[in-house]
Amino acid sequence: MGKSKYETHVKPYFDDIFYWYSHDWTLKDIAAELGVARDTFLKYKSNESDLSDLLKKADKSKPRNIALKAEKALKDKLADREFEEVHTEQWVDDNGKVVKKHIKKVKKTIPADTTAVIFALKNNDRERYGERDLLDKRIELLEKQIEKLQAEVAIAENTAAKLNISQEKQDDIRSMIDIGRAILGEEEE
Repeated sequence: MGKSKYETHVKPYFDDIFYWYSHDWTLKDIAAELGVARDTFLKYKSNESDLSDLLKKADKSKPRNIALKAEKALKDKLADREFEEVHTEQWVDDNGKVVKKHIKKVKKTIPADTTAVIFALKNNDRERYGERDLLDKRIELLEKQIEKLQAEVAIAENTAAKLNISQEKQDDIRSMIDIGRAILGEEEE
């Protein structure tokens, strides 16, 4: 008995199948390219774990391929692009015969896309071009968190002083407070 179509038409093309599926080809398109009926290909996908695993891996790589396309498109928009327009003018006499023909070539430039430039700058040099308001809000939030921790340390100190607990426990609490101060960068009183 001869080899199945899976062995002859599908398995030898795993590298191609991976590439096609990760680059948005449909299973119907892949089946047609391999010369296999769509339903047969779907049956292979269900029954053959190596094909199923390959398609899962290819599916996981789709977002990276989309990101690469987007990066390339962004890079293209960051620079001026030149192209040539060709205009053909013809003059026709009363009999419909072309008496004069003029071909005019015009070079045009599409300037870099300002939005793409701003996007690239904000995402690649956040310190110079990032959103200042967002940075200021983060700093403000961190300062409030530090104030809260300082208040909690003060409360813990007062509570420890008021409690009638052994010297050993007080020393443990003071050690924890010292650790908290060290984290906050404070000096001991």
